Formats: sequence, structure tokens, C-alpha cells
Amino acid sequence: MILVIMASLAQEESANTSKRIKFSKKLNAEKGKVPNLVYGYDKIIGDYFNLSINPYEADVVRRIYKMYTEDGYGANKISKILNSEGITTKRGCSWTQNGVSRILTNQLYIGRIINCKEEIKDFLTGVRTSVDEENWLITDRPDLAIVDAMTFEKAQKMLKKNKDTFNITGRRNSSKHIFSTLLHCTDCGYSFRRFERTYKNTYVTWGCSGRNAKGAESCHNTTSLDEVELLESIRSYLEKLVVDKKATIKKVVADFKKNYKSNDENSKTEKELQNEMKLLKKKRQKYMDMYENEIISMAELKLQTADINRDIGKCEDKLKIVQYNLSQGSQLSNNLNETFTSIEEILKTEDITNEMLKKVIDRIDVSEGGKVDIYFKLYKDIGLDETFLFNADRT
Repeated sequence: MILVIMASLAQEESANTSKRIKFSKKLNAEKGKVPNLVYGYDKIIGDYFNLSINPYEADVVRRIYKMYTEDGYGANKISKILNSEGITTKRGCSWTQNGVSRILTNQLYIGRIINCKEEIKDFLTGVRTSVDEENWLITDRPDLAIVDAMTFEKAQKMLKKNKDTFNITGRRNSSKHIFSTLLHCTDCGYSFRRFERTYKNTYVTWGCSGRNAKGAESCHNTTSLDEVELLESIRSYLEKLVVDKKATIKKVVADFKKNYKSNDENSKTEKELQNEMKLLKKKRQKYMDMYENEIISMAELKLQTADINRDIGKCEDKLKIVQYNLSQGSQLSNNLNETFTSIEEILKTEDITNEMLKKVIDRIDVSEGGKVDIYFKLYKDIGLDETFLFNADRT
């Protein structure tokens, strides 16, 4: 009986301790205090729950966001770059892909502290459970911002896009080789992969990864592209664009105005398009949830979402046109100048990288029979996705 009474008292004390800790954490959360050690910040001496910006680490954080949002590097490539330069994490460890991803998703870097995402329901088991988003404790601390909100939002959109692309197509965003994730097979939808063979000299070609992995029955596209020839074709075309810069700009502006006018006169309102896109994404998410719960296969997911993805793409393009006011001609001019700056950078460089090409080229579609359509990134940015850079029949 004495043991039972003592055990009951001990349990009650544990419950009270748990309540006190919860109350203390909630109080600190409401004041915008951070209990964790976060890269980019230092703990203030004498005030463990408060942070101050570490200038050196803050520069590394900004560089990570720049490499991801502007240079086109993936989280894995960024981690390798940081490790090669001897830059370590807060605890002196090597960087990993997950570590970089956490930097890219942490809202603390825009001065927003989020606490109470999880809680311990039962102090006896210590099992953590997720808290509904509306019950999170969010405190704005602009003084702790390292990156601007626009850059952070751009990173989130790119992360989501890459995740959705991988869930639906199985393609990862890669910049390992010059044409990584740029070449796409129009027959099966898979990316082209790099093949290297050596006989006296080294020859590099690109072929459909779907056909290579699943066999000829899954894809009829036998096209093989020589890397050097394709790169020379692209370089030659870009040189022509620079030589005839005025005419190119004139054509882009004319195409934009023509497309804007035709879409604006018959388009739906911004709100209608947003609602339509919301419904389409909700419909797509249902199939993705079914795939994650192993109700349908990847093949069935692709089949069911193919038309939905096309409709979402069309809807996004229409929305861009509606939102892009003609009075913002200066923005179009800035986009054109940035594009030509990127083109000139490519032409000056002997060793062209995947990141350089992605600043100018949106994608390269390779059809059965050797037809290659190279799509201009700028056209997609202003809602002219169907206009391509150039096409050529290759064998």
C-alpha cells in the first residue's frame, strides 16, 4: 500500500513537471524565443533562448539560397560545394542534402519563429504528435531575418515543383552533366540519360532512359544525340540571337502583346482561373495520395494525372497573362536583358554548365525520328510556352 501511494505521488509529480515544462515552453514561444542551435545564429550569452545573427554563417545561408534559386544547383550539389570548400555545419560536421534542405525550408531565416509544431500528449510514453497548423505559435522577428521573403518564397515554389515532378514522373532535378534533366523523350516522358563509350577517343551520347531501363517495348524512341554536336548547334543558334538582338527582342515583345491581347479579350477572370487551378490541384493530390497509400501504381498515377497536369499548365499560363499587365513593359525588358546576359555568359565560356543552360533553356523535347525542339525559358516565363527556341531534324 505504501509503494502504491508513493508511486501515485511520483506519477502526480511527473504530471505536474510536464505541465510546468509545457507552460514554460509556451511562454518562451509567445515571446519569440528559440531553444535550438540554428546555423546562421549565435546564442546570446546569459540569455540562452535568444539569438543574434552570425555574419559569416549568414553569408553562407544567403549563398545557399542563391545557389538554389538562381544558379540552379540542387541540395545535394550545394552540400558537395560547401564540403569541398571546407565549410562545416554549426556542430562542425559535413553538409548533407537533408541539412541544406532544412536551411531552405526554415522560416526563421525570414524572421518568422514557429514553435509548438509538436507536443507530447502522454507524459508517460513521451510520444510526440503533430499539432494542427492553426495551433502553431508564430512570432515575427524581423531583426533575425537573413534572406528576404521573396527569395524564400521562390525557394519553396521550386522545392514543391521538384517534389511534384519527382512524384509524378520519377525525375529528379539534377545538374550533374551538361544536359541533365533538360532532355525529355516525347514518346514515354522519361529524361534522356548520358552514355559514355571509349574507342580510341571518348564519345558521349544521350538516349532515352525509359527505353534503356524498361526495354524497346516501353519506348519506340531510338534517337541518340551526340553531346558535342548538340552543344555546338545550341551555341551556333545563340550566337545568331546575339547578332540579331534587336530583331529578337522585337519578336518577343510582339509575340507577348499578341498573346496578351488574344488571351485578355476572351480569358476568364483571375479569381476564376485560381479556383479552377485549385480544383485541378486538389484532384491531382487525390491520385498522389492514392499512390502514397499504395492503392494505385506509378503507371496508373501517370495515366490519371497526365491530362490534369496539362490542364494545370494551361491554367497557369493563362493566369500569368491575366496578371501580367502590359504597363509593366519594363519588367519584360528586364527579363530580356537578363536572358541576353545569360546567353553572352554562355558564349564567353568554354566549359558550359547545366546551370548556365537552364537560365536560358526551359526544356529540350526529343521525338522519335530525331526531331529536337528546344524551348526558350523566357517564353514560358511570360506565358508563351508553346513557342520554342528552334527545332532541327537530327539522326
